[in-house]
Amino acid sequence: MRHLARGLAAASSFVLVTAALALGTVRSSDAAATAVKHSAVRSDPAPPSALVSEVDEQLAGILRRVGFTGRVESTLEQRLGRKVNRKLADLGRLLWFDTLTGLNDDNTCGGCHSPTNGFGDTQSIAIGVDNNAVVGPNRTGPRNQRRSPLAINTAFYPNLMWNSRFASLTNDPFDNRAGFLFPPPEGLTLSSLPHLLVAQAFIPPSERNEVAGFVFPGDNFDIRAEVLRRLNAAPSYRTLFGRSFSVVKSGGPITFDMFGRAIAEFEFTLVFADAPLDHFARGERRIFVRRVYLNRFFGLRIVGLPEAESQALIDRLCRQAEVVEYQCRFQWAPGSIAFWDHRAVQHHASSDYRPARRVMERATIIGDRPV
Repeated sequence: MRHLARGLAAASSFVLVTAALALGTVRSSDAAATAVKHSAVRSDPAPPSALVSEVDEQLAGILRRVGFTGRVESTLEQRLGRKVNRKLADLGRLLWFDTLTGLNDDNTCGGCHSPTNGFGDTQSIAIGVDNNAVVGPNRTGPRNQRRSPLAINTAFYPNLMWNSRFASLTNDPFDNRAGFLFPPPEGLTLSSLPHLLVAQAFIPPSERNEVAGFVFPGDNFDIRAEVLRRLNAAPSYRTLFGRSFSVVKSGGPITFDMFGRAIAEFEFTLVFADAPLDHFARGERRIFVRRVYLNRFFGLRIVGLPEAESQALIDRLCRQAEVVEYQCRFQWAPGSIAFWDHRAVQHHASSDYRPARRVMERATIIGDRPV
């Protein structure tokens, strides 16, 4: 359906929310912005099957040329040279969410790399120490310099952080022969560790604006020593570390190498190759959905799914359309006019134009042709 809206109120506004969803992924706000910028939206007919097949072959050829197989998940243990240690990974999972290792006692890995957001940041700019103990849209506190990146699939990254300041000098995170380079004071001192993620785990606990806070005195090495003192003073952690490290079981101390290995092992479980493009590269076709038209008012049920699964999927897709980054607000002015296409956006009108009037005209279509 296409709507034509004529705005007769200067202060009125509405929000256009993208609703074109493909396998749970929402398109960017380009669709909404385009609907506002242009006086008409053209909908080309679906390409014939021959063209679709040609495009499939072109994409498959490009993926083959760059070596994209869609099977990176299955290569992890081969590149590690061993199985993922599930017991150690579970210990790393506990550490990921425990503020015991944050000297400010209010943040940890999970505060900025949340499973509710793909193990990425719930904020546009990260909030570290002095937060309100909330992870999610309602998190408040001082902002850091940038947004925290996703932790998923970082096992394969030869460089970490937005500016690549943590790097494997062999361009392979599994290979420490040329060293792992970090900014001072660490430099190359972490190069003996078996994987770049193990070395990287040394850094966040010592970052004052992220986890450590500004009260405890000393440098990075002093901060890490205090984190270890806390861990060694916790009987439950000594027991858990003892299950994976015989030295601790025999009475020896928990070391930061052990802490780093546990965190990294948990990150090794965050490896996935399940995106539509991965399936396509593995030879699976018909896995791209051209469009799904859905909203909370008319999307009652997904045919072929049990009711509970159907509702959960509808809720997830509709929540994506409510993300503020996918929204475009149109400000009305006298005489303004806007076109939008409900196959690409959802329209949410704000009741802020009264007592003025708006006039809306609707054109209903079948397929891609107006009727």
